[in-house]
Amino acid sequence: MRSRVQRAVLILVLAVTILPAQARLGETEAQSIARYGPAVGTYDADTSGYPYRTLTFAHAGYTIVAQFMGSACEMICFQKADGSAFTPDELDLLLKAQAEGQAWSRSNLVSADVIFDRPDGAMARYDTAKHALLFCSAKYVHATDAQRKADEKKQLESL
Repeated sequence: MRSRVQRAVLILVLAVTILPAQARLGETEAQSIARYGPAVGTYDADTSGYPYRTLTFAHAGYTIVAQFMGSACEMICFQKADGSAFTPDELDLLLKAQAEGQAWSRSNLVSADVIFDRPDGAMARYDTAKHALLFCSAKYVHATDAQRKADEKKQLESL
């Protein structure tokens, strides 16, 4: 009984500390700035190695990187500012926050990272080395896949 109470308290504490840092796919830049405060870094598309407009925030103990395709955030990644790993409960809370009414399922892909898929084509990846949790909309997944294929084709044609 006591461990159940301790777990409930831990989940409540995690929810209170993580919820302010939750990323939101689909938000506009203005909504993201309202949520996290002024960006500490701003990069226009095709500069500094970023394919899309990118804003970086430091908020509530997290570093949050959001990429915008058009007016909407289509990729968001966050790490704890101290670089520590997310606990299973933290990952679960963050996945639920990004579910948009759909269930995440663990991918069958073989990887050192933990990958999750959503029925709409969105994906999440927890980088186990960098302790970074990345969420990508289906639009972002398709765009980056198309760009990767175009780059591979160009490379092969140059041979």
